[in-house]
Amino acid sequence: MLIGVAILFLIIALLIFSGKGSFLIIGYNIASKEEKEEYNEKKLCRAVGTLCIYISIITALANFFKFNDIYGTFYLVSIFAMIISTIIYINTKCKKTN
Repeated sequence: MLIGVAILFLIIALLIFSGKGSFLIIGYNIASKEEKEEYNEKKLCRAVGTLCIYISIITALANFFKFNDIYGTFYLVSIFAMIISTIIYINTKCKKTN
């Protein structure tokens, strides 16, 4: 079951890295044209693609190790930390400079 989720995130990451999956980025896909112009789409796709690959790797590891309380806590904390750091990176480094 978990390996299927890992493969799904890997496919999504490859789509986003290729630049053809920017419509999968929530918030960016519904932004107006003016709001989209504020962000460097290549950097944004690279950041979100990296997040998806990280989630894919951690989820694949969960498939191979027993998903006990310790690993479950590590899994959740590490994913939340990566999401928060990705949001910070996107809001600081992915915006275009004038």
